[in-house]
Amino acid sequence: MQFDRPRQGAVLAGLALRAGRPVRQDELVRTVWGQEPPPSATGNLHTYISELRKILGEPQVLHTDRDGYRLDVRVEDVDALEFDSWVDRAAHAWSGGAVETCFDAVDRATELWTGAPLPEIAGPVADAERRRLEDRWLALRKLRVQALLTTSQVAEAVAECTSLTHAYPLDERVAVLHSTSLYRAGQVAEALGKLDTFRRRLREETGTQPGAEADELYEQMLTGDVDTVSTATSPSTSDGRSATPDSSPRAVRPAQLPHRPWGFVGREHETAELSHPADLPIVITGHAGIGKSALACQVAHELAPRFPDGQLYLSLGGSERTSVPPMSELLDHQLLNLGVHTDDLPGTVEQKAARWRSLLTARRVLVVLDDAADAEQVARLLPEGTTSAAIVTSRSRLSTLDKVRRVPLPALEPDAAKRLLIGGCGTPLDVPLSDPRVARIVEVCGYVPLAVRAAAVLLAEADTVRQFTLRLRNHENFLELLSPGDNDSESSVLAGLEHTTRTLSAPALALLTRLSSRIGEEEHIAGLPREHEPVALAELVESCLLDHLGGDRYRVPALVRRYGRLLTRAGTR
Repeated sequence: MQFDRPRQGAVLAGLALRAGRPVRQDELVRTVWGQEPPPSATGNLHTYISELRKILGEPQVLHTDRDGYRLDVRVEDVDALEFDSWVDRAAHAWSGGAVETCFDAVDRATELWTGAPLPEIAGPVADAERRRLEDRWLALRKLRVQALLTTSQVAEAVAECTSLTHAYPLDERVAVLHSTSLYRAGQVAEALGKLDTFRRRLREETGTQPGAEADELYEQMLTGDVDTVSTATSPSTSDGRSATPDSSPRAVRPAQLPHRPWGFVGREHETAELSHPADLPIVITGHAGIGKSALACQVAHELAPRFPDGQLYLSLGGSERTSVPPMSELLDHQLLNLGVHTDDLPGTVEQKAARWRSLLTARRVLVVLDDAADAEQVARLLPEGTTSAAIVTSRSRLSTLDKVRRVPLPALEPDAAKRLLIGGCGTPLDVPLSDPRVARIVEVCGYVPLAVRAAAVLLAEADTVRQFTLRLRNHENFLELLSPGDNDSESSVLAGLEHTTRTLSAPALALLTRLSSRIGEEEHIAGLPREHEPVALAELVESCLLDHLGGDRYRVPALVRRYGRLLTRAGTR
């Protein structure tokens, strides 16, 4: 595809490298013009987008998405992304000793390589992506040499290394592979001479000396230690540990799931349904304390045996925006967990995310994304394809995420809430489930697991059930009573609701307090100025503070309603 303007191609490249995911306008501007764009950048971007829509034609695949744009194509339609996927599959097959599968993946990746990537595309991100893809191409070719040596295709290995040495004369790993290939072909003098030439050239052009690998190989060839030289390029090392090629991830099988939640009760329907995963990511949503993380962890443990390449757990810090980890730092940590060497970590966030998704595509991994802040954060981390799966939890509905399976989580059933109250503090309480005051306590708690657990701890400390029930009934702010001393957003329903309502607009907060003052469980929304009603309603539903029951019927969850009344009494409007 030819472009009249180089920067127009950079816009398309920036969108294509995030295939199917929204790209903010300011990100696209930085992609094309760098960190200091000219004043005309935004206007030019709009022009490029308009022209790209005409070039791409119908059906339209370039869409406006919130404050940015989305190119709605598959990974398979973007050569750079598909190339990444096959490189990772090749490395994974190699690390597992599946040499033939590795060869097949190498061939598929090689078919996609048609020369310098992103030709005639300008911009800093395109430059960085070119360097990254070329590094991966070199790693793939080194891997092919190792696979050739493992299968005794020595002549082909020598030919491949001759080409590599010409293109990368100062790469130590290439020099080592070349000398190893020559040695295996019986050309001992040539093998030693190649390492001598590499050592001299490295010293003259860079002022450095070869590393330990080159020195060790040289000594092995001098002493005729054939076994050591031959096994240096096999899929496994002499002690049986899995070995991987340079720049390729090691065979790491992470097991990061937290322990199963103690005292887990109820949720039989949800657990049974979610333990048979579909191809789509699971997104569990609900307000603070409703039990999203506990259900996700329980289901993840049920599913874990189906994902033999490991389970990853990422706490995304959405319940407290100030604790949201930087995406670059989070991705670096997880890429290391998947076996990527520190020296091979990609440079930009988009490159890291692409590598992350590519690695997951090549493996069967279960990913739990707990406490997501927003849809954009999650979109970067969701695995693609059907080999890996994801479970997401959030206090937001994440409505802008496409192709996910949403599970809005309701309160517990009354019987399950009573069982949780009796056993929720670790040691079962000597209180019969049939005691009517038990039913009253869990009703006051709104059947919300976090509130019920807090009540269980307080009930264990009380002299009698009657004493605690009276205290709960007479306390001016029972939500405050049910909050622990540290009162953080993850362990306190009150703190969680306070955090969520702080993010609301004034009309949405006013609507919440207004609805909370009503007595009924289900409400017909009326009497609000029409220009504000749809926006405020949508905001409350998105924040999981209002359940949409269909049509013009809505319900404020029990504890949210009681919190809203506290706001009304405090004078919040």
